[in-house]
Amino acid sequence: LMFAIIMAALGGVFFSTMKLRKRTDEMLKDSHQLQQALAIIKNDLRGATIPGGVLSTNMSTSFELSSSGGSQFEFHTASGLLNNATPWTDIQRVTYFLRQPAAATRTNGMDLIRGTTRNLLAAVQEDFNEQILYHDVNQMAFEFWDGTTWVTDWDSTTQIESELASAPEAIRLSLELTQRPNEQVSRIVTVTVPVFTGGITNAVAEATN
Repeated sequence: LMFAIIMAALGGVFFSTMKLRKRTDEMLKDSHQLQQALAIIKNDLRGATIPGGVLSTNMSTSFELSSSGGSQFEFHTASGLLNNATPWTDIQRVTYFLRQPAAATRTNGMDLIRGTTRNLLAAVQEDFNEQILYHDVNQMAFEFWDGTTWVTDWDSTTQIESELASAPEAIRLSLELTQRPNEQVSRIVTVTVPVFTGGITNAVAEATN
């Protein structure tokens, strides 16, 4: 009887240890995927080009709150990879948006999608490549620093017509992630990146801190 009790206790400890290890591995994998997604987003925003010309046209947001839970942001950036297999430049059009997950087994949150178009001079419909950067996102919001305050909408065409700056001085992305089993509230992840590579004003520096 004593032996059976000891074996049962050891079995319980082993099961708890394996369960904890699995949970830790999942959290590490999830954290790595999130950091990788944020690195890609930062790289795109740092390379954002000022609207104007043939390869860099409009920078704008659109809102689809009923279907995507946040804003869709489209802009041009010099983050495209150059190689001998494709004739494109490093300028590409990038679109960020949220979409319901395709996997029927997942019910929490939406997928964060990065769409890219490399051939910006195509005479026919351009190729649009999609990449799932992250998952379990409740809300996504882009904000734009116009030199004075953060605004939630940006359209470079309207800005130019109003004789204002065609591009913001900084862009801030906020992601509201779904709650983990051991969390009481949703996580908020924020990324702020200056758009211009030159010196930024003290106001922008303070706003990005």
